[in-house]
Amino acid sequence: MVPNSKDVLEIAAGDKESFGFNEKEMGTAKWVFDHAEAAGSGTQTLNGSLGLYIPLRGIQTTVGVLGIRSPWSGSLDPDRERLLDTFASEIGGALESTRMTEMAGRAEAEVETERLRNMILRTFSIDVTEPLERIEARIKNILSGKEPLPESVKKEIQNIEREASRLRKISIELPSILSMEDNKTEGNPSGKIVA
Repeated sequence: MVPNSKDVLEIAAGDKESFGFNEKEMGTAKWVFDHAEAAGSGTQTLNGSLGLYIPLRGIQTTVGVLGIRSPWSGSLDPDRERLLDTFASEIGGALESTRMTEMAGRAEAEVETERLRNMILRTFSIDVTEPLERIEARIKNILSGKEPLPESVKKEIQNIEREASRLRKISIELPSILSMEDNKTEGNPSGKIVA
């Protein structure tokens, strides 16, 4: 048994029905996981259980529980106990190694994702900001031109200028806005961009 993402033990291998696994057995397995000590059939702890439960220890922590439904009764002889401890130790080491490899892979993927995200943001910011600055400059040239424009055209161009200016400000601020956790800041709990 190994803990799932919510730290609840789940059967990872074996047949729950033929084992006779029930709430009592789960309680014993949970105790073993929490205390990193063997318990159940053939031990002094929770010996009313059908199975023998041995912690699967990694280097840093207990990573699971090995449950065995033994055909023998009474306590284990020292040779069987050593053999089971060796199996449990090997399984625990393998599980911990696998878990560490998965964690390292996730961390590496997160770093690469962040690197790509930052590259895209920088590129977007540059690719959008410069054209918007040129649009604003052209609009100012048109508005300051020698020939008078009809008032309706002038108003429309001023609206375009305001929108281009707003978009340029957003493109400049976008990297810092997106780097904030969940795009949320005090005073703006909705996470919407305000320009």
